[in-house]
Amino acid sequence: MKLIYAPVSPYARKCRIMAIEAGVAHELITDNPNDASSIVGNHNPLGKVPALIMDDGSCIFDSIVICEVFAANSATLIPAEFNARIDAKIWEAIGDGICDAALLARMEGLRKEITDEGRTLIARQRGKIASTVKFASERLGDKQFCVGTAFTLGDAALISALGYISTRFPDLDWRGPNPNLATYMDAHASRKSVAESKPIL
Repeated sequence: MKLIYAPVSPYARKCRIMAIEAGVAHELITDNPNDASSIVGNHNPLGKVPALIMDDGSCIFDSIVICEVFAANSATLIPAEFNARIDAKIWEAIGDGICDAALLARMEGLRKEITDEGRTLIARQRGKIASTVKFASERLGDKQFCVGTAFTLGDAALISALGYISTRFPDLDWRGPNPNLATYMDAHASRKSVAESKPIL
């Protein structure tokens, strides 16, 4: 398998964490979808990373589906029990939702000229980030893992999201108002999958 990814993409990081946790051998292909030389569009019609090229040459996208592929090699990453599975998927939605808002805010902020409408959009998305991080903090409480007593898809998604906003929005202090999330992130920082997938600018 070959995973086409961008080193700072939180969705790609989620997949990388899942692959490492599941022990799935894969080759990494670095790509920037915004570059004229990008190759991901040759495999994923959406032109987005991550994209997983299978051994038979077929391509699987996007991150939600790729994570399912990697989790098939693990008994715990996506729990089999219905309620636990739904819980893990809700955590994935929380993490991906934070990333969706952060990416919209970042793309608008990169415009050469930011209009009043653009500033309103950025403020709205940053508000969504803050409110969803607060929700995640309240939902997690003092637990070590998002679901049960083992590392799951939920953890991969939450860690990727919090790591992304720390990287792209260093002025957005999510740690101060949510000390339990800061403790959670610090506790997992040395985990192999988390350390090896750390965003690179």
